[in-house]
Amino acid sequence: LIMGMTREGLDMTTALNKYAIITIGDGLVSQIPSLVISLSTGILVTKGSKDADFSDGMLKQLFGIPRVLYIVGAVMVLLGIVTPLGFVFILLGVVFIAIGNYMPKCKQNYTIGIKIPWTLASEENWNRTHRLAGWVWVGGGVVMLLSGFLGIFWLTLVPAIIMVAVPFIYSYILHKKGI
Repeated sequence: LIMGMTREGLDMTTALNKYAIITIGDGLVSQIPSLVISLSTGILVTKGSKDADFSDGMLKQLFGIPRVLYIVGAVMVLLGIVTPLGFVFILLGVVFIAIGNYMPKCKQNYTIGIKIPWTLASEENWNRTHRLAGWVWVGGGVVMLLSGFLGIFWLTLVPAIIMVAVPFIYSYILHKKGI
């Protein structure tokens, strides 16, 4: 408050309005994650027992009320459309182009790459899948990069789905052919 009045030359009311709002927003942003973590911990502790199946109980807690999922999904879509996040998609596009360029050079391993049972079982399947995936990821990165510059953020969903589905399906087809 004093800094606003002395350094920025604001009167008391303007400085109070400006810095009170910033303080409340900063307080909420810092406290909401801790609230979510403490609630999640409380749910885990109270629902945990040796007799009950934990995974079924957690799934019922998370997905038991579909209306809540619809509301959360709608809010996320709204925030995705309204919030100006062009730089994020530009950065993601560059990262996906770099990863797509590296993918065909990636040797078969259990750490990096498309690690599904049939790519890990066959080196030829691994190599072919990663060669195709490299092209798909570079193409998806270019689309994300363009969507970041153009501000068409919903367009990033299409390459994201394609970047996951195409290599998976291609690898499975190769596996069925015996490669």
